[in-house]
Amino acid sequence: MSVIEVSRLTRDYGKGKGVFDLSFGIEKGEVFGFLGPNGAGKTTTIRHLMGFIRAKEGKCTINGMDCRKDADKIQRHVGYIPGEIAFFNEMTGEEYLRFIQKYRGDKADRKKELTEMFELNTSGKIKKMSKGMKQKIGIISAFMHDPEILILDEPTSGLDPLMQNRFIELIQQEKKRGKGLRLRPSAGAVGGGSGGWGLGVPPGSAALGANHLAAAAAGGAGPGIRCPAPACPGAAGGGAGGGGRPVCLGGGGPT
Repeated sequence: MSVIEVSRLTRDYGKGKGVFDLSFGIEKGEVFGFLGPNGAGKTTTIRHLMGFIRAKEGKCTINGMDCRKDADKIQRHVGYIPGEIAFFNEMTGEEYLRFIQKYRGDKADRKKELTEMFELNTSGKIKKMSKGMKQKIGIISAFMHDPEILILDEPTSGLDPLMQNRFIELIQQEKKRGKGLRLRPSAGAVGGGSGGWGLGVPPGSAALGANHLAAAAAGGAGPGIRCPAPACPGAAGGGAGGGGRPVCLGGGGPT
């Protein structure tokens, strides 16, 4: 059984918007990149995995537990970075991180290690921090309890190139430790050499049809991105680089 399993997930918002008949699995120690244009359903899928919304059809499980029914149990073992992070702006960075630790009942504590890694001064008020500094707080809060699974929605958004490289180093470290990671890469962050593979998502449908977005998005830019559609050159070798595994999720998406 995969650590993360999505089976025929459907959430229809009308007018062709939403997620339709999406299935995939992520194994332990696998880095899984989720690619697609705005509105394709990437964040919607992530919100299902976190138990924030209920699927109209299909289901999502993490470690065999239902993502909606067992959300409280699952979230103890998951590190999550949302696409837009909400903070208590009157808190300092240190106060916020301590609040998160207390809320989760964290036993492991990698806060000091990660704060040093990302060169962050947590003593200032969050409301006075830059976008990049706030993103660092989000990264630290997601990783500091040493979760076994990481679900990250545009985790490098706002980071400068040096800190983006630092983040990739962190991902590589976690992969070696056997963590399961699911990432929605930021624009321009495709093919960062994480040794994983990519799922392309056409606009208006997260089910793969004739649209080979992953191969087009990767453009040969780096290892680990393959198009899941069988007709794509990237699916069976070559194309968008090595390190991925070919898979097809079936038809239904627009061309």
